[in-house]
Amino acid sequence: MTPGDNRRDPSDGRKPWYLKTWFTHPLLLLLYTIILTPVFVAVGSWMWGQLHPPPGPEEKVSRLSYGITVAEFKEILGAAPKIERPVEKSGWRELLWLNDDYAVQAITLTEGHEVLGYSVTTRSKEFRPLIPVFEKKLGRVHFSEIFPDSDDVYVNLLPPTPNGTWWYSEIMPPSGATQEITFMISASSEGRGSDNTKAHYLLDAMISVDPIRRDCVSQYCPYNVKDQKVVKARKELAVTTYAVLGPKMDVQTLPDTLHLGPTAEDELNRFLRRD
Repeated sequence: MTPGDNRRDPSDGRKPWYLKTWFTHPLLLLLYTIILTPVFVAVGSWMWGQLHPPPGPEEKVSRLSYGITVAEFKEILGAAPKIERPVEKSGWRELLWLNDDYAVQAITLTEGHEVLGYSVTTRSKEFRPLIPVFEKKLGRVHFSEIFPDSDDVYVNLLPPTPNGTWWYSEIMPPSGATQEITFMISASSEGRGSDNTKAHYLLDAMISVDPIRRDCVSQYCPYNVKDQKVVKARKELAVTTYAVLGPKMDVQTLPDTLHLGPTAEDELNRFLRRD
């Protein structure tokens, strides 16, 4: 080193500041650990959340299936059902999960039994899951885009009532093409996708249309898809509910007390404690 140079000579035997005994004292190291550990945990949790966000409502309902248990439904949806009640004229029980995004309905025999069938209804403009098998978005797709135009479709409809309740539903009975699964699609006053005023007009017009045959499947009777009133309804009504019924639900004997999807009364009972 030159005279007047104030830099420390590394050979003078003195330790740099970060190696001094006071800085590496065990008590200070323990204090550092206590202070910094929560910081590292918080940062790690934030990074994990960014890389692995919790499933959104659309992803949750995509995991649902018939044949799994009620407990699995609760785990997937992250909550217990808001409503649970027996289905009259049957040995089934109906469970309903309702929130601002969706209504999920499960049909089972008992609390611990497997789910025989289920339905999903959109309750917001943001909730647009894919309908299983058909890969079309709930709340946007129309009836004519899902079930193929054949000679007839099996329809169950309720024209607008004084309290504003209405629905239009179509069912595809089990067959080899559906792997013995029954599919139901519906538009209703409880879903979000179809304009109520337009729906009232379309369904009022269909009152004059009679089924082409009386060989109905439960509550669903065949209508001629070539009838212009049926054509118009199928092209303009958006599907807001889909239901998947497993082979253990006999579609021929569905009780007329079972409505696939939520009802207006369910909204009133939404915040009531279950029995």
